[in-house]
Amino acid sequence: MDTDFIQANAKERERLFRLTAELNCRELTRPVGREWTVATKLLHIAFWDRYCLELLKRWKSTQPSISTLDVDAVNESVKTLCAMIPCSAVCALVRDSAEAVDREIEGVTAELRSAVINAGRERILKRFIHRRAHLDQIEKALDRNL
Repeated sequence: MDTDFIQANAKERERLFRLTAELNCRELTRPVGREWTVATKLLHIAFWDRYCLELLKRWKSTQPSISTLDVDAVNESVKTLCAMIPCSAVCALVRDSAEAVDREIEGVTAELRSAVINAGRERILKRFIHRRAHLDQIEKALDRNL
């Protein structure tokens, strides 16, 4: 079974690490679009990485399920909560979350990987898709290209 997503996850995680290595509070509060900041976008990535981590842990003993989650409602809720996290915690939290979920994904059995894919939840394994989209937005807001 194709596991190229593991290398793609690592590539975007490394990009995330480079980006967050030297961000300061001024940069973290820079707007990304109309309602987000660099910090809230990074924390959004961290939230979804943690969510995927918890799903994978749970699915070790149960079958993957189809989600009925209202993603837009979750994103709005998370954005509000993320705005309350101090700048000093943002970068470490997003790096730790990416590292944790990627390690979990690397250890997923072929059987669980197939079950996740068959349940239509492939993006749980392919964290690079979500990270890439938001890192592109953040880099544009910061006028950087990593």
